[in-house]
Amino acid sequence: MREKILVDLLLNCKEPISLADIAKNLSYSESTIRKLIKDTIITSEKNGFIIELRKGKGYTLSVQDEKQFTQYQDELSSEIDVLNSDQRLEAILFHILQADGYITLEELAERILVSRSTITKDLVFAKKKLAEYQLELIKRPHYGLKIKGKELNTRKAFSRYVLHSTIYLEPTAQYKNFLKNCETGKLSEFLRNLIDRKQISVSEVIFENLCTHLKIILFRAMQNNYIKEEQIKIKQVDEIFEETAFELADWIEREFGLKLPKAEVDFLAAHLSAKSKTKEIKVRSQDRLFKDLKEILNALDEEFLTNFSNDPELILGLSLHIYPLLERLYYNLQLENPLVDEMKLKYTNVLVVSFRFGELIEEKYGYTLTRDEIGYIALHLAAHFEGEKQNLLDKVKRIVVICSTGGGSAHLIRLKLEKLFSSALIMTVSNKNIAAFKEDLPDLFLSTIPMEKEFQGVPIIQIKNFLDDMEIKHIKDLTTQQISARKMNSRVVGLRDLFSKEYLNIQKNGQYLDMIREQSDKMVQNKIASKDFTELVMEREQRFSTIYDKGVAGPHPISLGAGHNVVGVTILKEPIKWQQREVRIIFLINLKKGHLFLHKEISRFLAVLMDDEKWIARITQIQSFGEFITIIDEMITEDQ
Repeated sequence: MREKILVDLLLNCKEPISLADIAKNLSYSESTIRKLIKDTIITSEKNGFIIELRKGKGYTLSVQDEKQFTQYQDELSSEIDVLNSDQRLEAILFHILQADGYITLEELAERILVSRSTITKDLVFAKKKLAEYQLELIKRPHYGLKIKGKELNTRKAFSRYVLHSTIYLEPTAQYKNFLKNCETGKLSEFLRNLIDRKQISVSEVIFENLCTHLKIILFRAMQNNYIKEEQIKIKQVDEIFEETAFELADWIEREFGLKLPKAEVDFLAAHLSAKSKTKEIKVRSQDRLFKDLKEILNALDEEFLTNFSNDPELILGLSLHIYPLLERLYYNLQLENPLVDEMKLKYTNVLVVSFRFGELIEEKYGYTLTRDEIGYIALHLAAHFEGEKQNLLDKVKRIVVICSTGGGSAHLIRLKLEKLFSSALIMTVSNKNIAAFKEDLPDLFLSTIPMEKEFQGVPIIQIKNFLDDMEIKHIKDLTTQQISARKMNSRVVGLRDLFSKEYLNIQKNGQYLDMIREQSDKMVQNKIASKDFTELVMEREQRFSTIYDKGVAGPHPISLGAGHNVVGVTILKEPIKWQQREVRIIFLINLKKGHLFLHKEISRFLAVLMDDEKWIARITQIQSFGEFITIIDEMITEDQ
């Protein structure tokens, strides 16, 4: 596992080690290492160690509890869990894609430490994964296995399953030798200096993408695997990108003795053009792009009751992103997004809109956006939502914070809230004095003690005694929900209100898509979902699965149109698998138009559920709706 190698590396370093050096040691991109460090830090304290970043120096690891740390290391002692079919599948693809020619079943079995028969069974799924990249896995007697397909598609699969593998495996001898002799750090340095000199603007993520593409070019070229002219369609790119590509090709020939054919150089220029932020868009293209974006955003506003089309900053930001995006789509280039998996749960509401944005792009231009590209669109839309949220918070002018005494902790709460509600006057009182505001009501009540949901028509939001960053974020979300609901003349729907006895299924097992379809059809028949609800849910799930961690799934349609807000729940007594992922509890989400904020509350609930195995274990053991609601109430109470 990469986490084990990272921890071992940091443990053995006497001095702080930089992100770049960690990436070089592990042979992964800096963005991948940055995410790996972030994920490792989340659970580090409970495993007896901490990772710290020393400014200007690098990362260090210090052991806080020897017993916990030793136990943690023992748990990570094997490279992969051979009983985990997902990890075996990744390992098979990892090794096959590095092979220069054929690789035998015996070689794969020896490297992954499983039987030949297990490898044979796993190859059925490996073929399906490769087919997603339009690649074929062929088998030749006495020779073994070999990948067949366009070189461009092989490189995409190589990037995913070798350079960005989700498990750590030792590279094959050939690839390890390539990394050792190629000095790819020198390549990164030359590329950075070159794009700076040419005044080409790229983000750090895109720079890492370009470096990854160049490493793949070098490795595949050393195996005499090149892109052929007939495999791609090349159109004229700006002169600056052609010049840059030729300079890169000349440098590669001098440094590595590899002369890239013209098709490779042309494709490299296309990569640079498609992955660079363009400071100046041609006036004609800009006018058309602005017009198209306005139409798309207007359509989104109508469907989701948003205000995208009136945000000039959003339109400008999207235009600068979409211009090179259309180039990428033309060449079928994939821009990897290291944040997309993290966003899947944290920004579910934004991704719902982003998927619809992708559909409208496809309708207008005929190109299909990848999940990673949709993730980048979501970042732009998320920034808009944050801006809208802050605008709503700025309209709150008077807040009353209710505590048991009105002093002490109330003063600390007020200081923190003043940073969030910068335009508001914030007062703190004890619960005994709330009646004093009957004639002079504030815009909002916040209470650290259990109370009714409102007082004289003004909402009362329950908050914790100590406001950490997560609680501040929660208050921000709840407040904007209250304001939005009042603007729409509707009440705020609580999480508990979304569940009902009619839409709770408890069954032993079944087929994942069949269970979703059955629950969806029931909602349509009962006229609480739109007529195309089932179709939209199935389309979303088959394109990009909503199965999260710990066997929790949250399927939903690619647009909102419910007649009634409801979440259907299917609980499985025995876990099932779909697309190599385990499923134990399915939450089918059906929300009204304009109720995007509820997606965020549901996502927060799912995150709490997955964070503690005890909740999942209890829910999977229930026998009735009453037991289910009791657990939900306990979860809500504990979270507060």
